[in-house]
Amino acid sequence: MGRMTIKKQVLLFALFLLSIKVSIGLIGHSSLINVQENLRSVFKTRLPSVNLLSQADRDFQQALVAERTLLLEGLSAEKRKKLASDYFENRQQVLDRFKAYQDLGKTEEEKKLGAEFLEKFATWEKLSNSRLGLTEQGEFSAVNSLSEAAKESFDLSASFEAARGKLDNLQDTVGELGEREFSAGISSFEKSETF
Repeated sequence: MGRMTIKKQVLLFALFLLSIKVSIGLIGHSSLINVQENLRSVFKTRLPSVNLLSQADRDFQQALVAERTLLLEGLSAEKRKKLASDYFENRQQVLDRFKAYQDLGKTEEEKKLGAEFLEKFATWEKLSNSRLGLTEQGEFSAVNSLSEAAKESFDLSASFEAARGKLDNLQDTVGELGEREFSAGISSFEKSETF
């Protein structure tokens, strides 16, 4: 074998450097795409999801507050009607916000917890309707007195808390998913810095 000429050696060295440069560029590009995907998911999916679930949780709690306030004696008919309106509006907002969340929550774990929440919510709603029978005028049609309504309302607390617990679990899960995606984005960024 003969010796390589200087021209061939320089050309071979240039090709070697070019391959390193291309490799670094591809690794950097791949890392930046990973960072972008993770950040997009965090800011376009996870944060809006947590916001919608937090609002649904707040609406759910406000429905209970309106219900419990209706248990007070001496409320005017106008005030009872307003509280009943708030109650029904908040119940519907829970479902509306949850439906908006479902358009974002696509993981199997989210779907499973979401289905469990909807099941618990439907159970609470059915029991509330049958055992209290709150009307749009703010009267409890399924009981004979406010004291009976209070007893039924407090007996329904376990059902309410079961549904709310599932909503809280879902918020925690979405938060954890966001933290993992954000950490993965940071990790990809740090790897790209070392090249």
